[in-house]
Amino acid sequence: KIELIKLLDKAKKSSERAQTVIDDWLVECAYHGEVRKVIECTARLGVGILKGPHPAKKKSHVVKQSPEGWKLAIEVKVSPTSKYVDPWNFYPDPNCGEYVANGAHTFERDDITARGLRELKGVGYIDEMIDLCLEEGPISSVDGVKKLQAQDKLHDNDLFEIWYFYGQVSKKEMIAAGCECEHDDAPCIVTMVNDRVIKITMSPLDSG
Repeated sequence: KIELIKLLDKAKKSSERAQTVIDDWLVECAYHGEVRKVIECTARLGVGILKGPHPAKKKSHVVKQSPEGWKLAIEVKVSPTSKYVDPWNFYPDPNCGEYVANGAHTFERDDITARGLRELKGVGYIDEMIDLCLEEGPISSVDGVKKLQAQDKLHDNDLFEIWYFYGQVSKKEMIAAGCECEHDDAPCIVTMVNDRVIKITMSPLDSG
């Protein structure tokens, strides 16, 4: 009985620590602001979409002690975030009927600045593909036309279209993108910019 009480007490303290960490993540990503966008959208259109957990790179200034003394350093970490998705940028499988989960796949469109795209490097994306996207500049997904001329310089606030595909991906395609896979087909999340795959990862949900 004493051992059981100790185990329950340990589990309770662990769950409280986990709740604190999750609360911190939600505060950092302005979760309540994103949820308010979903509520407003639901009131206007009858539908609201909240995406998460979505990985985001966070930078913070920390003071660390070294043999030479105290130093100010920049710490980079990847944290889960929650994000409002505009329904006009969400494209479910046309054959899903009235229930999205019945579809075989979904697409999500978003905008990302050149600076934001550059900051994806080093957090699980294919850096070589990101460099190629930055080199060629934004390209329209509608007609494939470059938005910048050859003589134009890419600025940090120039917008790229970024697409997220949720659906089945073949083992061959996953290996080509540097992702290990034991199955012939698996539910994945594919991230694309300028029709280039910059990341493939296994879906956290078994349903895909």
